Amino acid sequence: MAGFPIKVVLYVGREPMRMPDALEGPGLRFHYRLIDVGAIDGEALLESPRLEDNVIAILTRLRDPRAAVRRILARIAASPPGDRERALDELGTLAGLRQLGTIISEETAAMPITESILDHDLFGPKIREGIAIGHKQGLEEGRVEGEREMLRRQIEKRFGRLPAWAEKRLISFTAADIEDAVLRVLDAPNLKAVFGHKSGK
Repeated sequence: MAGFPIKVVLYVGREPMRMPDALEGPGLRFHYRLIDVGAIDGEALLESPRLEDNVIAILTRLRDPRAAVRRILARIAASPPGDRERALDELGTLAGLRQLGTIISEETAAMPITESILDHDLFGPKIREGIAIGHKQGLEEGRVEGEREMLRRQIEKRFGRLPAWAEKRLISFTAADIEDAVLRVLDAPNLKAVFGHKSGK
């Protein structure tokens, strides 16, 4: 019937889509169009002038995931600081749904975009604080403290405030532990997975 809205449900899961396209109950039938985002060709989104389209492309069918990530990061790097920070946060979250966290981390490390992290309203002050500590207690310790705080912010953004056991584990992390956890936090399904097999209470 004309005038009724078209209802669309986007599926973003990793497994093949098996959901029904309707909800049925006594005296009720609710039908919607079901679309698997992973089946959509992402090229049009990558070509879009809108940064949010570029970022959402990470969920679609990509011919070359690494090349696509590189294009998205290049667009983010060329964006104003506020848009850049928001897009990086969104890209990190969405990458976890497609198990692209490692690629995101590797490509981000190779981009000049990493320099702008010092201007981030959350990460920047703590990293600078870590650098200041480094001048007093040794450059290596300052660097590790800055990276530890950056990791804490990333974890809390995804999973909320750290419980006591996680805070204790984080404080005990070495530089190598932090580096490993930074990669895991993008793909981890839960907080324990971020801290690996040693994360139990």
